[in-house]
Amino acid sequence: YEETKNKYSDADSIEFVEGVNNYYYTENYKDFSDSVFSVNNIGVVPNPLDAKNRFVVIWVKKIYPIGYKEFEDVKEQLIKEIKKEKLKSEYAKLLLNLNQGEYDVNEEGIISLKDKYVN
Repeated sequence: YEETKNKYSDADSIEFVEGVNNYYYTENYKDFSDSVFSVNNIGVVPNPLDAKNRFVVIWVKKIYPIGYKEFEDVKEQLIKEIKKEKLKSEYAKLLLNLNQGEYDVNEEGIISLKDKYVN
């Protein structure tokens, strides 16, 4: 992988994407998911994936065993994620309502709230 990346790193038509961590199987990307989960070893998946107008080379760096976590171990993380999604939803509703009416809006204030609570 590194050798190929170094060889073609200057080519405009080739893109190397790294940092896809904690990938899980999804039907939306079935071919990609099937390729990723078809291997049992760390390393480059033998065949590149034909993805519409490009080829994808998959390099598996680490394999995590299927596991189960106790609810208490993930409870705080789940609460955080749910709150964040709720805030994003409420923020979108607020913007929609403000844009539909004739209100005097402090946009900087709204952006600072978004930055503080949503991001």
